[in-house]
Amino acid sequence: MTNSTTYISRSPREQDGQNLSLLQEQALAAIQAYAPETWTDHNSTDPGITLLEILAFVISDLSYRLGFPIRDLMSWPDEQQIKKATPFWLAPDILPSNAVTLADYQRLILDVAGVRSASLKQNDQGRYSVTIDTDDSYDISTDTKRLALAAKIRQRFLQERNVNDDIAELNFIEKHPVTLKLAFAFSPIEDPVETLVDIFRRLSDAISLGVNRQSLQALMDQGLTPDEIMQGPLVHQGFIANHELDNADFPDTLFTSDLIAALADITPLEEIKTLTFVPSVESSEDENTQDNGVHWLYVLDETESAKSFSLDLVSTLTTLEIEIDGQVYPLNQAQIDDILDGLTTAVISDEAVTASELKDLTLYQQGKYRELSAYVSLQHEFPSVYKLVDERLNGNIDTEEMAKIMQFKGFLSLFDQILADQFAQLEVLKTLLALPTQGQFESLACIFDKMLASEPLKEQELSVFWQAVTHLPNTYVSQPVSDISGMENLLGDYWHNYSQSGFQPIAEGAFSLPLLERLNRGMAHLLARYAQTSLDANLLQYEDVLSFYLTRLKNSAEQHGLAVPTLTDKAFLKRMIQLKKVVDKASLLLDYPRLSRYRSGGFNYLKANPKENHMTALGHRILRFLGVNKTNVLPLSINNKEGMYVLEGTLLWAANLLDSDVSETDVKRSVFFVLPDWPTRFRNSHFQTLLEGAIARETPVHCTAEVIYLDRQTMNYFEQLYYAWLNAMMKCPFTVKNGEQEISVDDLYSTQWLAALSNTLRCFLVSPADTDITPDSYLAPIGGAVINPTSPETEQYNFRVHYQPLDFLKSKSVIGTAVIKPNDGLSTFNIQIQSPNIIKE
Repeated sequence: MTNSTTYISRSPREQDGQNLSLLQEQALAAIQAYAPETWTDHNSTDPGITLLEILAFVISDLSYRLGFPIRDLMSWPDEQQIKKATPFWLAPDILPSNAVTLADYQRLILDVAGVRSASLKQNDQGRYSVTIDTDDSYDISTDTKRLALAAKIRQRFLQERNVNDDIAELNFIEKHPVTLKLAFAFSPIEDPVETLVDIFRRLSDAISLGVNRQSLQALMDQGLTPDEIMQGPLVHQGFIANHELDNADFPDTLFTSDLIAALADITPLEEIKTLTFVPSVESSEDENTQDNGVHWLYVLDETESAKSFSLDLVSTLTTLEIEIDGQVYPLNQAQIDDILDGLTTAVISDEAVTASELKDLTLYQQGKYRELSAYVSLQHEFPSVYKLVDERLNGNIDTEEMAKIMQFKGFLSLFDQILADQFAQLEVLKTLLALPTQGQFESLACIFDKMLASEPLKEQELSVFWQAVTHLPNTYVSQPVSDISGMENLLGDYWHNYSQSGFQPIAEGAFSLPLLERLNRGMAHLLARYAQTSLDANLLQYEDVLSFYLTRLKNSAEQHGLAVPTLTDKAFLKRMIQLKKVVDKASLLLDYPRLSRYRSGGFNYLKANPKENHMTALGHRILRFLGVNKTNVLPLSINNKEGMYVLEGTLLWAANLLDSDVSETDVKRSVFFVLPDWPTRFRNSHFQTLLEGAIARETPVHCTAEVIYLDRQTMNYFEQLYYAWLNAMMKCPFTVKNGEQEISVDDLYSTQWLAALSNTLRCFLVSPADTDITPDSYLAPIGGAVINPTSPETEQYNFRVHYQPLDFLKSKSVIGTAVIKPNDGLSTFNIQIQSPNIIKE
């Protein structure tokens, strides 16, 4: 019998912070070093040694609390659960990626409900042709249902695709029914129907090869680590091991040996008397076909296209022969119906299990709340003879004895306050080590974006800005020591403020440099968890951009009660840069699941609102790390905002339908980054070098990055062409076949429209200076308006904005401060465009 008794060890704690003897020795060594002549009595009777021992005891308590499990340190009290911070991103948030490899796309499609097997092939244009087989229980009995499933698969592909990847067509593979001639001998069994359901389920799985979906724990038991398991796109129907993907293909042969092996461990099955394939018209007849049966190998005719084997259960049951305990056992119709029903129920049950396999990955381990900030004054630890906690000290101090006690309390309160603040610091660990609160930095990021875009700041915006600054999370906290008497007499007029927040305004002021630097270091640590760093602020030209707003910002900060009048312009600007770095890191952390998972992702061109959803994930990531918060502000030509258009050569495939002067090979694997040349940072040569380096670094190595800068007028023409093309892509033809028969409907006008626009766009990207992209050169406008924007420098730009009358575009669109209502006539109106600030080089 094992003795499970636990004993308290007499030996000192190994940790320095909980070893009282070691703490006292270190304190004595410090006393001997700093006061070797004035403090010579180090005996326990000396009051100073008493204080030293008490301090060592309180410090050991602080160290003890630091030793709690991290989940306890990060726990919140029940009454504050609603405002608790997110500790970190969970595995499904941070480990998956968008689809990159062929296996990734295969997993992605297999994760769509109803898909049992899938294979993909890439054509010469870089687009994928997908062939799928559906579960027997999934209803695709009509073309409408097949097209609905095809639309789901296409949407999933486009949502998770890599740049320069696209899906061209989808084919529902034709099923090839396989009939078996079977004869079994069983030992005595209680329920023949249940045993036969198990047998036919195994035979069906062996004939219709599918993938085995497993739980996280099952794969970990096989020796795989969580990061290995969650490579590739996030799946919702269970994990699929790499070797299982081979079963997702469509074989053209079946072996009886595989079917026999599938039945090997069925205990009541004593003998397989007969197991042969019944020949079909499509199957070949060779030397293994005897006595109207295919004995060991079943092969599809080579002239036939790929097909999916499927067990014809009804035909197989009609010829089934079984013996139980040596006696022939014929099945009646009720038992046959029960077998068919049992197989359908088993399939549904399996699907219900796989849908819930990821639930354990979406939960945090909850710890125990420990009241880390609770502090009891060290004055309670002194012997009662010191009279340090007498209630009379709350009244008038009218005797010499009480005055001396108050003097000693004032001395001890210094130690009390330092220790109380350290205990309070433990309570904010759950905030400092957690992700930033959603929305806490959003208003700051938006106003910084306006500064990057050379936009004027309104008084209301400045008020919101500084209010957000004053509400930044504290990195160093102070709490009042309130469990002892005499504190109000010690603090006098400051007692009211102290009782609310201790010495917080002194410990860490709003917009102070220590606060901003500590926030930066803390968020740099959080980014380092994901092996990520941010760019240097000097390279990002923040000092030059913010200097244009220096006077306005400094004056408004003073109006909102921040202590900045004594700061020099350089010191104030340094704090603003630190603040911008904090906002950048917070934005990166909050958006990191998207930045990481879709780091080289494209965009879904079927999204209903192209104005909001056009930005590729790759472009979004590049701009985010360059300090841009809103990356999808469009159009660009009528403002000074920093942004880009990312065009993928593969998506211009429709140009191949026309005789083009530009070869497909010139653009097929290229990614074009179209940038405005007038925003403040974008027009600076040093920043352009940084931007182009980021583009080259983030673009996948198999793609060629091409950077194109456009002036405002050309950008306006380009945007009209781009949105016309994007609108055409919304009706992009998608071929869907059922076997050899095409069931999708091709809109000839939409195809021709897309081909014309793709060709013009391709020519422009290859040779911008030599290609005419004025609207009249490629498409007559159906509705249009002319914009005459004016700037303080009286610059005039005549912009034409054209609209195609599509169902998904509203008849009224807001662009900047102007509202355009397209009609058959031509209307003219003015909008204001602020001239961008210019950085001197």
